[in-house]
Amino acid sequence: MRRAKVNINDRFNFKSRGYVVGELIDAGAFGKVYECKRIGAADWDLAVKHVELSASEAQIIGVDAEIKILMQLKHPYIIKYVESFTPDNYNICVIMEMASGNLRDILKEKKEKQERLTEHEALVYFSQIVQAMSFIHSNNVIHRDIKPENILIGLDGKVKICDFGVSR
Repeated sequence: MRRAKVNINDRFNFKSRGYVVGELIDAGAFGKVYECKRIGAADWDLAVKHVELSASEAQIIGVDAEIKILMQLKHPYIIKYVESFTPDNYNICVIMEMASGNLRDILKEKKEKQERLTEHEALVYFSQIVQAMSFIHSNNVIHRDIKPENILIGLDGKVKICDFGVSR
């Protein structure tokens, strides 16, 4: 007998917090990311990262560290933290700004089209990454996992550094 699929909105009562959760965007070892918006908003401008706390202790510590770092780091080229909550003892939900993609996907798409970033595009991305990393380091944080998939492109077209789970 198949179990009925439980809607994440109902399971974690997002509505009482003022949010509606939409489609699954990505899933991996870290958890799942869904599109999200405030109730009444027209645009899906937020994302919710859902992590099951039944995972390894290292993952739980990583999520906790990521939340603390995101709360501390407020910069135009770092993904914006909105809030987080634990609806029960087994799950944590982190609400943050939505991104339109990541640098890895952009580079992959260019390669498939046998294209490259223009000099201007590369300079803009590089400049934004350097500014973000300078800010991160000036706040005594070491990211430790900078790679194209952790360099998101925000809805505003700007770089957004994310995934501070292994940072110190």
